[in-house]
Amino acid sequence: MLQLAGVDNPTIQIAREIVNEAYANLQASKAQLLPNLTAGVGIDLHYGVLQRSSGLIYDADRQNLYMGNGAYAIGAGTVGIPGVHIVYPVGDMYLEPRARSETFAARSAEAIAVQNNMLLEVSLAFWDLLGYESRIASLIQSQGDLSEIVRITSSYAQARQGRLADAQRAEVNSRLLDKRIRDLKGEAGAASARLAGLINLDPSEPLHLDTQLLIPLTLVDEKAKLEELIPRALANRPEIKVRTNELAETKTRLRQEQVRPWLPTIFAGLSNGAITGGGDRVSYSYSRLDGRVDFDVAAVWTLQNAGMGNRTLMQRNMSVVSQAVSRLNATIDQIRTEVSEAYASAVAAKIRIEQAQLQLKISEEGFRAEYLRIRQAIGLPIEILDSQKQLMDAREELIQATIDYNRAQFQLQVSLGFQPPSSH
Repeated sequence: MLQLAGVDNPTIQIAREIVNEAYANLQASKAQLLPNLTAGVGIDLHYGVLQRSSGLIYDADRQNLYMGNGAYAIGAGTVGIPGVHIVYPVGDMYLEPRARSETFAARSAEAIAVQNNMLLEVSLAFWDLLGYESRIASLIQSQGDLSEIVRITSSYAQARQGRLADAQRAEVNSRLLDKRIRDLKGEAGAASARLAGLINLDPSEPLHLDTQLLIPLTLVDEKAKLEELIPRALANRPEIKVRTNELAETKTRLRQEQVRPWLPTIFAGLSNGAITGGGDRVSYSYSRLDGRVDFDVAAVWTLQNAGMGNRTLMQRNMSVVSQAVSRLNATIDQIRTEVSEAYASAVAAKIRIEQAQLQLKISEEGFRAEYLRIRQAIGLPIEILDSQKQLMDAREELIQATIDYNRAQFQLQVSLGFQPPSSH
């Protein structure tokens, strides 16, 4: 059942795709270290006047054709669009891939956390449905006991060996029990729909579970010390890895802004092609194609908004770092609370199981004794009715205590950073 949730659950699928997106962003940041490659053809035609650097206006016609790596090679200047070119801040060459890597690590851990929580939700829905199914089976068993009491008290009343009021009371109890069973079946149907929705099955098709599966499952020894469990949880929980990597990313982003004014942006271009041209100052419109190679590199330092822009970016990122620290601390507190609550619930439910088992044993013995007495016309109907109710309540209490114990165990397992087992 948990395998179905892991494969088909939309929430888990979304988390996995977010990881894929983060990985693609990481690869893109690494790819930015590679230059852009350009190839093309450029034609430039000019007819009319031009101006020299001295200010002289003169008439000139010219034609220009360039082809190869790059484009837009006009006059004596370099190739306007280099064939191989890169524009990249030096600081980002190292820090941007590191930030993307930390984001990828955070999203990967987040996907594990989403999966663990979703599988826990499926497990709890499973135990809820099994609880309803088990209570229904228990009440049907109690209904059989009560039906026998109704038969006996009715026979005694008809034979004037017992009171009619006792027979009527037994009949009323039986009808009330029928209503409880019907109500529980409705609640079981709702629980079935919830579970089916979580594992991507048709909610209109009711799920039925084997009530023999209802046994106490110990995943984490409740005798373990709480002060030992909390450090385990903090070391294993994927949520801690999420917050830690998010904090690391914010620090990397801050470092990017701190070094940005001090490290240059590199502009580099390399072109290799062939050019031809001519004009009215020479005897040809186009000469033969001749090769040319252009290589240009520049390093530029920039102060954004006279340095104030850099300062505000650093201040903003310092605030983001502080927020990440607070989120990490809040997550640590939340994990401690979750472990403590699940541990306390497991310990309390374990005690309830032991008490319910003892109470069930006493109730079964008492009911058998009262049943024999009333069959021998010795006991009173009121006594066996009370005994039957005690037995019914003891069965339900054991079921509920077991459900609560298993729920707490699964919650404790996930709170420690592990997936719930998939045996069910």
